[in-house]
Amino acid sequence: MSSAPPVLRLVEVTRRYTPAAAGSFALGPVSLEIRPGTWTVVTGRSGAGKTTLLYLLAGLDRPDSGSVFMFGNDITHASEGALAMIRRARLGVVHQEFHFIDHLPVWQNVSCRLVPAGVSSRSRRERAADVLSELLIQGTLDRLPRALSGGERQRVALARAVIGAPEVLIADEPTSNVDSETGEVILSYMKSWQERGTALVISSHDRAMVEAADRQHVLSGGRLEP
Repeated sequence: MSSAPPVLRLVEVTRRYTPAAAGSFALGPVSLEIRPGTWTVVTGRSGAGKTTLLYLLAGLDRPDSGSVFMFGNDITHASEGALAMIRRARLGVVHQEFHFIDHLPVWQNVSCRLVPAGVSSRSRRERAADVLSELLIQGTLDRLPRALSGGERQRVALARAVIGAPEVLIADEPTSNVDSETGEVILSYMKSWQERGTALVISSHDRAMVEAADRQHVLSGGRLEP
């Protein structure tokens, strides 16, 4: 296990439901550390708070109490613009809902995060092609998202998350609703990113994902089981 300082850290974080039911929490209080190059998997029943936990780690949601640290900096009250810049430069996120731009071809969806960095259209297309090839779906480059199968959509979402070579990859159920062959491709690809030094934080019920992880955390009722 890495002894380097954590890249992500939650300290006594809570997140309430909206609208809040008296005394209920979507999550917390939870404390958690993610260190460089490690693989952490979060498991738990539907509604246990897994997605909320991942969104707090990624700075996509705000805690009601407690503190969130990203790369050593307290980002609990950081501006949306500052958080977006950190995510674009250092994080990759795979959502359960893919959030594709439906009228743009796959290569533009995959490489959209490179636009603010001033990367040329030609270079973005080349980089998208390289990542899609690694995921064995290079033939999707010029297709629209609606023309993709479920397994292809999942891999395109993963390609979009890693095209910027993130230090942390956060993925919410990345092998749900895909066939076993696609699941093996995704698992192998994630392993390759851990080998490059990327920290992985995955929510999953997939046994292979759990077995591949360095550490497993079980969420129950919004809290991490001891």
